[in-house]
Amino acid sequence: MDGDGKDEVFDGATVLNSDGTVRWSIYRGHPDVVSIKRILPGSPVRQVYYAVENNAHAGIYVVDANTGKLHWKVNREDDPRWEHAHTGWVADIWEASPGMEMMTNRDGHTNRDTVLYSADGRLLLNPFPRGWRPVNWLGGAVRELMSGDGRRLGRFNGQDVEPLPAPGPNELPPGQGVGLAAGGCSMTADLAGDFRDEVVCTGPGRSGGRASYIYTNTEPIRKRELTRTADREYRMWLARNIGAGYGSYFEWQP
Repeated sequence: MDGDGKDEVFDGATVLNSDGTVRWSIYRGHPDVVSIKRILPGSPVRQVYYAVENNAHAGIYVVDANTGKLHWKVNREDDPRWEHAHTGWVADIWEASPGMEMMTNRDGHTNRDTVLYSADGRLLLNPFPRGWRPVNWLGGAVRELMSGDGRRLGRFNGQDVEPLPAPGPNELPPGQGVGLAAGGCSMTADLAGDFRDEVVCTGPGRSGGRASYIYTNTEPIRKRELTRTADREYRMWLARNIGAGYGSYFEWQP
């Protein structure tokens, strides 16, 4: 975070220096979602998005990744409806709003009171339609949204998720795509290095067991630059998602 060539460790709501000493903490209990990226428009440094489950402090927090300085928050102190922020992602899904958008929920495992916020903390939509998560399938400037089973594509228009005519990535027959997470697809990431996401789903295998299916967009793309998979941070992000814990279905950005 500070450019000294050594990694800091993000451990929940606390950040440790490379020598194990505490760098900073927001002291707000346990976050269910931790996302480190350039959330604010035009920012040269990273921010951290926290969706905190701890009942007393449940809510959204956006802080400076290097110093822990709070940029903004919306939590139970501001609104008693915040009980437990449990799900969520961060991605640029709307061109009309600078920076990245953030989704989470206020009601824990019930997951019906979903909210979408802008990079500067404005409430954009409540409730946000359930079951949609970001995917870079078409290779545009902003992310599309994909249904949980990967069979539908949509785009956020500022008021709702508008269905797209393009078919969704998942070609498994309905009811057969049972993934590791809720829905049929367990991971989205740029595995092929073409600046678009591949979608990893699970379903019946030829031998009767379970199998993984990786879908990629075969339409030609003209974009040419350093691929994401050449970046060490991206490879670490992939390894963390494959290893354990909650999957990061949101967009990654260097």
